[in-house]
Amino acid sequence: MSDRQHYGTAYAYCVCLQGGASQQEDNWGEAPTELNIGVVVSGVVQGITPFGAFIELPDYGTTGLLHITQISAEYVQSVDQVLQVGEEIKVLVTKMDRQRGRVGLSTKELEPSPGDM
Repeated sequence: MSDRQHYGTAYAYCVCLQGGASQQEDNWGEAPTELNIGVVVSGVVQGITPFGAFIELPDYGTTGLLHITQISAEYVQSVDQVLQVGEEIKVLVTKMDRQRGRVGLSTKELEPSPGDM
C-alpha cells in the first residue's frame, strides 16, 4: 500500500494546500535545517478536518499536522471549536519524517497546565 493510499484524505489535503505532490517534495528539500523535533515555531492554521488541523509553517516551506489529540490535554470534541482558519499559533515540532515529508505538531505540550489552550 502506498503512502498516498494509506493516508488518503490527509495526504490529499496537504498536497492541495501545497499546490501538488511534486511541489510539496520540492519545498521540503528547501526547508532550513532549524526545523527539528523539540523546536517551537509559529504557524498559520490552513485547514481544519475532523482529525486535526493543518498548520502552514511559512518560515520552513512546509505544512504540519496538529492532530486533535495534540491540541490540548483537555478533551477536544471538535477542532473548529478551538482553532480557526487563518489563526496564527505557536506549535512544538514533535515528529518529523523527511522521507515522507511529514511534520507532527503539538500545542498540548506548550500548555502551562493541562487544558490552558
